[in-house]
Amino acid sequence: MQRAAWNSLVVAVWTTAIAVTLGTAAALAIARSKARLVRAADLLFMSPLLLPALAFGFAALIFINKLGLTPSIPLLVLGHVIVCVPFVLRTTLAALTQLDPSLLEASESLGAGPLMSFRQVTLPLIAAGITAGGFLAFMASFDNVPVSLFLADERTEMLPIHLWQQIETNLDVRTAAASGVIVIATLILMALAEKFAGLTQKMR
Repeated sequence: MQRAAWNSLVVAVWTTAIAVTLGTAAALAIARSKARLVRAADLLFMSPLLLPALAFGFAALIFINKLGLTPSIPLLVLGHVIVCVPFVLRTTLAALTQLDPSLLEASESLGAGPLMSFRQVTLPLIAAGITAGGFLAFMASFDNVPVSLFLADERTEMLPIHLWQQIETNLDVRTAAASGVIVIATLILMALAEKFAGLTQKMR
């Protein structure tokens, strides 16, 4: 169980890091462009949430088999990223809608380039939205069953699947204890995210 928990934690951390990077970049591109193609990208990024999770996991497995690949940790992380990017994208876009364009204009008038304006103005103002999306991405990855069920290799056991198998075959106090720890940890993380990142506000 500890090994499965460690695997889930490693995959969730990598997934969150990649999802935050891609989701933030996509949100900036979508927010700054009025082109129809870019707007269509918003729907493309959100599409994984519209599909049944088991259908997506099974389709991903068939796709990688068609490519001649086999389930592995990198492909598992990639599958989680596809599912988790929409969370970061949505909260970051919500934060960008609250960004006053005059602040960027003032930054440019003072001689700051695009990169400096992003680091000194945009990023601090949307950091709460990015953090909220990162939190949601981490929890969605750590607790993901459908994608992990199809894309994890035979040597990599993930905690949600391990608990699921334990419940089906041999329910004992360890399973209940692990589930309780996950619930308590989730509540603590939610409280911290709400306090420091305003999670509920960024979800509106």
